[in-house]
Amino acid sequence: MTPGAARKAGMTDSTFPPGIGKGSMFFVAESISACPEEFKAAVLRFIGALRAGAPFAAAFMERSAGYDVGDIRFPAVSVGEDGIRSILEPVAAELHLKRIGIDGDALRDGYEGMIVVCGRVGAA
Repeated sequence: MTPGAARKAGMTDSTFPPGIGKGSMFFVAESISACPEEFKAAVLRFIGALRAGAPFAAAFMERSAGYDVGDIRFPAVSVGEDGIRSILEPVAAELHLKRIGIDGDALRDGYEGMIVVCGRVGAA
């Protein structure tokens, strides 16, 4: 995907009302775009689909450089704990981030670990 592709595909538009009672996001959200604004919009769209107080969990590949599948490039926004926290703190309560380093073999080249996040949607 090229910068702007996630937005053009509607992945960052808030098109459905909030109301889901709990949510998890374990796809590699930072690999939908190389654009930090699109990454932030996608994460906020996920949170926006949940009702106030709903618990959520999400996982991110820390400092991902993106990856290739065959001839297709999946770009990434290189995120760390501070960047994720800055997006979620304004919209979440009981926020907990846990960094998991790479022990042994990595899943692939181009990332430094995983960041798992749990919290509850704050009142918007």
